[in-house]
This record gives sequence, structure tokens and C-alpha cells, in this order.
Amino acid sequence: FQKYVYSIAPKPPTGELRRAGYRLVFNATPNRYEANIEALRHFIDSWFDTGLQMGDDGSIADVRENSAAWHAGLAPGMTIVAVNYREFSPGIWNAALKATGSGERMTLIVKQDQHFQIVRLGYTGGPKYPHLVRIPGTVDMLSQIMAPHAR
Repeated sequence: FQKYVYSIAPKPPTGELRRAGYRLVFNATPNRYEANIEALRHFIDSWFDTGLQMGDDGSIADVRENSAAWHAGLAPGMTIVAVNYREFSPGIWNAALKATGSGERMTLIVKQDQHFQIVRLGYTGGPKYPHLVRIPGTVDMLSQIMAPHAR
């Protein structure tokens, strides 16, 4: 009970998802939750690809441990002011992230306090968003769990 309820798992519970009739996949299409939360909260969630969560202004809010951003030395409190020598905007970030899918790497100009530095992000692979996909021929336990119950 302690392990499954209170502990933070380093990896998603893929075995449990499979037993519930689903598998976890990542692709370049934002899921509905990600798309809505990014629009409502005005932030960019590159958690599953570069390892960054940041504001629409490029301010870094969080960095995932052992991600490309982590290994590049990025940290909360820094602000990305340029991507591939173009002024930062969500659109510029998304275009550069898509280009990493064909092997291009991102060069960032980052500001921390009054200091600027050039950071090369060692990530190739394009945008990645999580999705649950039904496994054909299995019982859909998640739908049963989430279904409204009559009283």
C-alpha cells in the first residue's frame, strides 16, 4: 500500500495500465489535457521531451532530473530569451522543438539575473506528449472505474 499510494514512482505504472486495458504511448500531438492546461495557465510543457516547464515568457519553472535540460545546466529562475538565435516566443519554441525530430539541436540564450549564457540543448526527438491507447481484446477497466455509479 505504501509503495503504490504514497511513494513517487520513477517510471509510469505501465504494468498496471496494461492490466487495465491500456498502454502508454508518446507522440507529437498534445493530448486534450496538455493543450487546455497550456492555454489556460499560459505555460509551455516540454516535460516529456526536453524536460522543461516554463512560462509563455520563457521563464523556467521546473526542470526534470536527468533530462536534456538538466544536463545542459538549466534551472528554475533562468529565462530563455532566444531559441536558435531568434527571440523567444511559444511559437518559436514549438518550431525549434519540432525541428529536433529531424536531428537538429536547439541553441538557447538564457538569462539569469543580469548574466547571459549560450546553452546547447542535447535533445533530438521532437515533441512528446503522453497518451493512453486501448489494447484491443482486453477488458477496459479504466472506463469501468471512472463510470458514474447509481445510488
